[in-house]
Amino acid sequence: MRSRRIGRRLDEEQPREQARFRKGFSTMDHIHTNTRLIEVSREYKKPLCLTFIDLKKAFDSVETEAVMEALTNQALPTPYIKILRELYRNFTTKITPFYKDI
Repeated sequence: MRSRRIGRRLDEEQPREQARFRKGFSTMDHIHTNTRLIEVSREYKKPLCLTFIDLKKAFDSVETEAVMEALTNQALPTPYIKILRELYRNFTTKITPFYKDI
C-alpha cells in the first residue's frame, strides 16, 4: 500500500519524457521515436543529431542523500522518506542491460 502511494506520488511529478519504471510507459517508445527520427531525416535528407547517455557513468554511483533531497523537494511525506532512507542503508545495485555488466 505504501509502495503504491509513493509510486503514484512520484509518478505524478515525473516529466512525460521519463519512460523507464513507469506504468504505461516503455523505453521501447523512445527507441521507436529515435528510429522514426532517423527514417524521416533520411527520407527528407535533413541532418540529424542524436545524443545518448553513457550508462556506466550515469549509474556509477548514486548519492543517497541527493535522492532523499529530491524526494523531499517533490513533497513526499517525511515518514516515507525515513523508510526509504533505512532501505537505502548499505544498499548496492548492479545494472546489466542486455545481460552485459557495465
